[in-house]
Amino acid sequence: KELEFESSGGDVERIETLSACPLFARLPLEERAVLTEKCELINYADGDVIMKDGVPSDGTAYVIHSGLVNISSLDGKSLRVLGRGNSVGERGALLGELRTGSLVAVGSVQLLGFGAEIFKPIAEELGLMQAFSRADWLLTQVAFAQLPWATLLDLALDFQPRELQPGEMLFDYGEPGYECYLLVSGNIEVNNQSN
Repeated sequence: KELEFESSGGDVERIETLSACPLFARLPLEERAVLTEKCELINYADGDVIMKDGVPSDGTAYVIHSGLVNISSLDGKSLRVLGRGNSVGERGALLGELRTGSLVAVGSVQLLGFGAEIFKPIAEELGLMQAFSRADWLLTQVAFAQLPWATLLDLALDFQPRELQPGEMLFDYGEPGYECYLLVSGNIEVNNQSN
């Protein structure tokens, strides 16, 4: 069944934003369409503080709809700038933790806000709570440390744990590689030639 939307309606733009967000893009298009009617559109002017480091979460998860958001550390150091389709505040919305970065609007910014009553069922459907610890672990790995936490959360959702028995081969020299592996525990012997 094809979905039809008014080309001039704001819902189309909101669906595009949710489709650009890795977490929300995991939901069927029909669900994203319904969510556009439930979210709150919040406007910020240039320089407005959206979230402040150390402040309790307001229980809302956000997706940047337009504009740029600068994320900085407690000492004011800019960590990264995020744009349309990036999500923020998932951990606070689900766990009620203190904010771990300050977010400031760069130019005019619009966010789509999803209160706990909307976001918690989505998080359950996607299995976000189970992926949190895996995302936290990824954050400690040098190759992933500079990625936004929501991107790490998205990657963690795709993790497929694999346990090897002693002597078991993960892959053989010369085989095509279609997967990436991260060693969580134990040791692996690497041989760079065929046995």
